[in-house]
Amino acid sequence: MKSVFGEATEIKAKDGFHCVNCGFMNVNRNGHTKPGMQRYYCKDCHKSFSDTTATPLFHCRKVNRWLDFIECTSWHELA
Repeated sequence: MKSVFGEATEIKAKDGFHCVNCGFMNVNRNGHTKPGMQRYYCKDCHKSFSDTTATPLFHCRKVNRWLDFIECTSWHELA
């Protein structure tokens, strides 16, 4: 089963990665954050960002715990 975070990344990137700052598609992968999320670098505006940039999880320190919570609640089946 894929993680919610992985599915969200695929949905955001289905048409290619766009810079969250300038909107251009001239983006390269640029390592990982401490929790293991992919970082990106825009060659046009020279800014870096991650998958959580411009989301409510951006400044969250324990992103993985929130993602586990979201996954748990979103896959809950009603009896």
